[in-house]
Amino acid sequence: MTLALLSIGSAWATGETFTVKFQNSSNVTQSTANYFTYNKGEGTAVSWSSNGKHSCTYGGDTYSNVIKMEGATQCYFTTATEATVTIVQTISNATGDKLKFDDSNLDNNLANTTVTVNSDNKYNEYVITNVAAGKHTITRQSETGLAYVKVEYTGVVLTQLATPEISFNTTTGDVTIGSVSNATKITYTTDGSDPTAESATYSTTLTDVADGTTVKAIAIGDGVSYRNSEIAKKQVLLEGIKVATPNIYQLNGTVAIACATPNVTVEYSTDGGSSWTTFTRSFTLTADTDIKARASRAKCTASDEASATITAVPANFYTRRVILANGAFDMSSNTMTGKDSDVNGKGFTFTMPTKGFAAGQKVYIDAVSTQRTTTKSSNEQITLTMPAGVKATRLTLYSYINMGTGSISWKEVNGTDYSSTVTTIPMGAIGTEVQNTNNTPDIRIFPLDNVEGTITFQESSGQLCYVAVLDIIEPISVEIGSTGYATLYSEHALDFSAATPAGLTASTVTLNTENTQANLTNVDDVPANTGVVLQGTAGQTYTIPVIASSSTGKGILKGSTSETTNGNGNIYVLNKVGDAVGFYKLSATGTLAAGKAYLEIDAGAGAPAFLPFFFGTEATEISSVRVNSIDTNKAAYNLQGQRVMQPRKGLYIIDGKKVVIK
Repeated sequence: MTLALLSIGSAWATGETFTVKFQNSSNVTQSTANYFTYNKGEGTAVSWSSNGKHSCTYGGDTYSNVIKMEGATQCYFTTATEATVTIVQTISNATGDKLKFDDSNLDNNLANTTVTVNSDNKYNEYVITNVAAGKHTITRQSETGLAYVKVEYTGVVLTQLATPEISFNTTTGDVTIGSVSNATKITYTTDGSDPTAESATYSTTLTDVADGTTVKAIAIGDGVSYRNSEIAKKQVLLEGIKVATPNIYQLNGTVAIACATPNVTVEYSTDGGSSWTTFTRSFTLTADTDIKARASRAKCTASDEASATITAVPANFYTRRVILANGAFDMSSNTMTGKDSDVNGKGFTFTMPTKGFAAGQKVYIDAVSTQRTTTKSSNEQITLTMPAGVKATRLTLYSYINMGTGSISWKEVNGTDYSSTVTTIPMGAIGTEVQNTNNTPDIRIFPLDNVEGTITFQESSGQLCYVAVLDIIEPISVEIGSTGYATLYSEHALDFSAATPAGLTASTVTLNTENTQANLTNVDDVPANTGVVLQGTAGQTYTIPVIASSSTGKGILKGSTSETTNGNGNIYVLNKVGDAVGFYKLSATGTLAAGKAYLEIDAGAGAPAFLPFFFGTEATEISSVRVNSIDTNKAAYNLQGQRVMQPRKGLYIIDGKKVVIK
């Protein structure tokens, strides 16, 4: 997107002066109309900045909302005669990088240039004398602000020459450049660069120019009465040729298709050729797919079909998908830390070496079927730090190009160099193309092999805005109760042998044939959706790693990831009465917390109230005492958990002890 502000006609004379004050996007103060033009790269808009970094006071005026000179920002204008040009740049300190004028650094070593640094009012003033008639550009070295430009004519106004006409033979490729009255010569280029007075001089027809070549030409004035023409440009497109077969490029399921023949329409098919879609920019497939591609151009023979099998990143194991979007982080100069109020991003931190983060536009994240605000960062390596114990299995970046031109993509992810794919699979979503960013951002998927600690990634050039979606494996934490025991139920497989700190024992549970005692079997790991009994130090919290799978048996403990109620009256939960630890029948109105395990026994009215733990044949934490008589004031239970009012000879549980009455 280009916005014209000012342009000059032939009426200007020696001594005329015109200025532009870039004070805000809706109030550009100027002394004339239609002179300056500025842009921010093809398809993008100019950025304005109102922060203190890009503000100054100059000539009695305050500039607090100026043009933000970013990587592709350019201000350009054409003078009709020799002139003196004054440029004012905002600076955050007196040593800030200088601007460039016509690709030369503006400093006191540049011919006919005077630089004044005013650190109090935060500006650099450049006065350039003897500026020749013609087109001139103002660009940056590093991010800065442009506040003011003044042009004063010091010479005689020159007449601009007519623009040369370029034509070509569509069969042979012969190129002819027409003559221009009063021109000293016509020069041209065929390599894409702009011609100057020093370029090749046109004298006769250019023969056999290759298909797709761009020819540029300019008429050179004498500098006394006439100035150079505008640059003419034409691309040679031959007829009757066969279009080249497209090339199909891929990376982790992302597809780009290119054709060596220019100005073609490229189409692709994912259903064997039954239907075709026009290729406009890279797209990402999440399943292995056979695709075909073809290309065509008017008055040419269509290409042969190309084919390829696209290999997508396979479905990976993860316990949680973390959406790391802007707004869920507290931002500082070069660090973003997940807010405590946002559980999704809590504990995750982004850092850059020297530059800071900002918010970009929202983009659609298919993982959560909604939009999230992107993070904007400069071309530095970004380090993503994860909470302790977390392992990452995949990183997906949803991105669009905020600024920059050419081939832009992610060139490095966690130490893997993707530079070779940047030119073959570039990004295509541009910031001002709302349909390409809000709804269909570029998607890049990068597999990670259980990475812990930090992940790095860096763009190739320009500036990308992104949301990072991270697939992670988080460990499970559990606190052992005062009994020294706890139950646990998880939807993931768990590795208890690697639990920290050491000393945790996990057991699956079975029942004896009478459903009167719970038999515990120690295990090192368990499958997903398995309930276990844990034994450890009372009050200690243990961290248990999650694993992809386990072949250990499940036992009979049930559980739920949400709160459970004893609706049918048959639920038994871990408890302790006296010294006796086991499963006690939950009251009809009782509830069990999420992530806990329980027994469910449908034994009718005769169901025991208590099922003691047994490792093999020994009841847990119940000692055996032989007595001839008992205290009748204490309750006695048989090994089926039933209370006995008048115990006789046999084995009973009394006051948490195994008692033998003889």
